[in-house]
Amino acid sequence: MLKIGEFSKLAHLTVKSLRFYDKESLLIPAGVDAQSGYRLYETSQLEAAAKIKAYRQLGLSIAEIKEILLGGDAKKILAAKAETLKREKEDIDVRLTIIKHILEDKEMKYQVTVKEIPETIVYYSEARLTKYADIMEYIPAVGAEFRQLNPELKCAEPPYEFCEYLDEEYREADVLIRHNEAVEDFGRENDVRLTIIKHILEDKEMKYQVTVKEIPETIVYYSEARLTKYADIMEYIPAVGAEFRQLNPELKCAEPPYEFCEYLDEEYREADVLIRHNEAVEDFGRENDHIRFRKIPATKVLSIFHKGAYENIGEAYTYIIKYAEENGYQANGLPRECYIDGIWNKESVADWLTEIQLPIL
Repeated sequence: MLKIGEFSKLAHLTVKSLRFYDKESLLIPAGVDAQSGYRLYETSQLEAAAKIKAYRQLGLSIAEIKEILLGGDAKKILAAKAETLKREKEDIDVRLTIIKHILEDKEMKYQVTVKEIPETIVYYSEARLTKYADIMEYIPAVGAEFRQLNPELKCAEPPYEFCEYLDEEYREADVLIRHNEAVEDFGRENDVRLTIIKHILEDKEMKYQVTVKEIPETIVYYSEARLTKYADIMEYIPAVGAEFRQLNPELKCAEPPYEFCEYLDEEYREADVLIRHNEAVEDFGRENDHIRFRKIPATKVLSIFHKGAYENIGEAYTYIIKYAEENGYQANGLPRECYIDGIWNKESVADWLTEIQLPIL
């Protein structure tokens, strides 16, 4: 069993949050150490922790999450939350500052004309800039982000692009602006909460729950091999671990543990599979023909948990990749397959727990 601090690191939840969820009966520890009084958790509770974290990221209240966990209609609650978020967006849209220009220039330096601007669809982004001049850097950056999110969507012809200033008074610095550019149609947005809710509501079974995680920079030892069949991985990983410990008996693995496999073939294979096994360690160590070391930079990932046999894990991969594509995320590396529970500690295949992490930009 895991102490609360260990479970906190694996679940990416603070100790304070775990204590609060225990108090609210959302995530009750599996046990309590009789001597120290420490809360103790099972790895099987990581799935529930991920679900709670995902709902909190969407802005659901404790009461709403509790209702879902007690069997309430999750889709009904999420649909209501989506409507609330849409209303909030509408409230932001109406906070416009109407600037009235009074022509008092005796020299008539400016010529006023009246124009009819046709109805148009725009993409827009709001930001508070340190100084007014920063707008010349902000606009190209927003345009680049839009094109990355919607590469197939064209801007309107003739072009129509403008900025609005949303502060209630003139500012030289700390300026709140909204940049708009006309486009041919509606496209993908990157309001994370709304897109996640939309995806959940469209998933009839709600089988997987997606969360976003930040994986810190870490050193790993790794080994690559071509396996005759996929199932051989359960024999290969312990053998690599034993070879690593024999080569580096004084080098400790990282805490919390972080171990994952990557598949290096350019296509899916049922047999003759090229894999790379990685495990986080505290420092670089001795290498041989099979064991190497590398430093992995800090990485943002989409994460889902797959429960059950590995034969069905393809469904999870399909789900997370489709989710990333539909919500504007760009993959930034190979998917990582992390083994939480398996043949080594669970008797039933139904209890095997695997986390799939997709690195994203």
